[in-house]
Amino acid sequence: MTSTDFTHFAGLLAVVNQGADETVIGGASYTALPTTNDTLAAEVAFTIEEDYQGQGLAGQLFAMLADIARQHGIQRFEAEVLAGNAPMLKVFERSGLPLAKTRDAGVTHIVMDLLPAGPEPEAAP
Repeated sequence: MTSTDFTHFAGLLAVVNQGADETVIGGASYTALPTTNDTLAAEVAFTIEEDYQGQGLAGQLFAMLADIARQHGIQRFEAEVLAGNAPMLKVFERSGLPLAKTRDAGVTHIVMDLLPAGPEPEAAP
């Protein structure tokens, strides 16, 4: 991950401290995709170590990655997810991003528009 430029590639790592050492427990990245128009798109992927799954870490990494991508002109994320990987599919669905899904031979292709983040909704009185 030494060639991060945030336009063609970006990566994030989640670590935990264990004494004087750090252990990587998750990561998320995007890599630019070739497009036929002026739209900037990137393939997104993430992984979380099994003992840390189900705690919201993937969603947090994904949200940070989407913010970085927006700041660098990326307009769309795409992902290929095995149809049986329900936790990863849920992360994308819970992101709040508009998405389209197509399935082919056990793989779900997801396209998510990275619209500019809007203002936070106001709390109900």
